[in-house]
Amino acid sequence: CNPIHIAFRSDSSLVTAEKGLNRVKVLAPDTSLLGVVWAQDIPPGAETPGLYCNVEPPIADLAVDADDRIFVLNRLEKALIVYEEARARSRGTERE
Repeated sequence: CNPIHIAFRSDSSLVTAEKGLNRVKVLAPDTSLLGVVWAQDIPPGAETPGLYCNVEPPIADLAVDADDRIFVLNRLEKALIVYEEARARSRGTERE
């Protein structure tokens, strides 16, 4: 029952929303894991941890825009959540 939603970023990496494992992750074009954007261990209504293919997934849909931001429609929070990759700060611009 995994994945249930997919989208591609401009670098051909793949964003997936999974049912059962309840997570959104980013895979490189070679299928290696680049990172987990969102994860929930136990979905509401589930009694024990594990794979829950019969429980309605918390992620209703996802999309990627031209700036590679990830939009996640989260039915648990009743919200559209936007994830943007953190940019590294360059040396000399940090303030203490």
